[in-house]
Amino acid sequence: MTASRRSRDPPSPNSILDRQALIRALDERNISLKSQHIDAFYQSLHRQHYPPLDKFVETYYLNEAKLSLDDAPTLPLKNKLSKKKN
Repeated sequence: MTASRRSRDPPSPNSILDRQALIRALDERNISLKSQHIDAFYQSLHRQHYPPLDKFVETYYLNEAKLSLDDAPTLPLKNKLSKKKN
């Protein structure tokens, strides 16, 4: 039994799903990203079921804002912690 590879049509020109085209476009603009960041980008697109780019960017910024709020410094406690042992 021979294994046949299923091929699919290449993405349309200038599609963000065309990884090589994306990398060339980034290189043309002197933007360098590590391959792990590009992988994370495509993984995030896949997890969101390939939404329109404007929706994807909006979701990205909302998540970034949420993360920055989580990283905010915590205020000191009103009452000091007890040093008593239970």
